[in-house]
Amino acid sequence: MKKNIIIILFSSLIFTLVFTFNSAASETIEPLNPIQSQNRQPQPQEQKTYYSESSGSVPLRLCFLPEVWYWPRGLNVYGLNLGLPISYGEGENMYGLDFALIASMTDGVKGLQASLVNKGYIADGGEIAIVNFAERLTGFQIGAVNSQISSDAVQLGIINMSQSSNGLQLGLLNMMDNGFLPIFPLINFSM
Repeated sequence: MKKNIIIILFSSLIFTLVFTFNSAASETIEPLNPIQSQNRQPQPQEQKTYYSESSGSVPLRLCFLPEVWYWPRGLNVYGLNLGLPISYGEGENMYGLDFALIASMTDGVKGLQASLVNKGYIADGGEIAIVNFAERLTGFQIGAVNSQISSDAVQLGIINMSQSSNGLQLGLLNMMDNGFLPIFPLINFSM
């Protein structure tokens, strides 16, 4: 049993590291052309974003309760966001493993989010919990109950819910607004 747990943890760590370095390497900065910027119309802002203009980063952030205490604030995390008992982060980039004893409430994770309950705005990678909530998801969700608004993802659970998805659901009850049927047992996929 211990060997299986060690293998699972090691595999998760490898996945997180590969995904983190792959995501960070694929990001580019677009140069600003002064002639084009004068003619450019202002774009409407999204209601909520999780990317920041932070100039620094840390390998570890410790969290206690949302908006009560998490340290350090205002820096990107490339590594581990540890919640004792709840992980949290709003406005900073989080690349790597977001782990909490009870709940992960980090807004933007590129990597793996693991807890009893995961609730995030954007998740690029994976979510593993008893209950997973994400507004936008790219990757996978594994849990008893999985819910997302829009995604390019795979959901594996007992109950899977999605409003708009380009993905696959495997579970006892699958609900997808744009699925081949809105509600279907065992499997559902987008049309």
